[in-house]
Amino acid sequence: MKRMGRKPDRRALPADLPEWKQVDINAHVWAIRHYRKESAENDPSSPLRPKAAANVPDPDAIGLVFWYRPEIDKLIRVRYLSGAENALDLITEGWRQPTDGVTPDIKQIAPGVVEIAISVSDEITVPMFLMVFLGILGHGIYT
Repeated sequence: MKRMGRKPDRRALPADLPEWKQVDINAHVWAIRHYRKESAENDPSSPLRPKAAANVPDPDAIGLVFWYRPEIDKLIRVRYLSGAENALDLITEGWRQPTDGVTPDIKQIAPGVVEIAISVSDEITVPMFLMVFLGILGHGIYT
């Protein structure tokens, strides 16, 4: 409550993060997640920690962005940023889980940037994608 009455010392997602160069902020829906080492230990979805309930470990992970522009196409796009040489393999392992209706197209589009594109043209794909993606964003429920 104390913070509400004053201007923050710093932005939660500073303008110089590499994620800003990858996300389409003109989309109806978009998101950014920047991985931070200081909070990884308590986050089962962070790739910056050892294997946990909901992650694929990647000590070189930087962040993740997402956007959806239904007026252009019916594709959800997610970009994973990492300094790992095997980032494509890591993302493929994490996204190619057996889930009904979610079959992503995964490719390396630039050094350190892997894009995951998922068609959401039917009623089954959207809820399955949301379940997987909310977990990746750190909002999953783990038991």
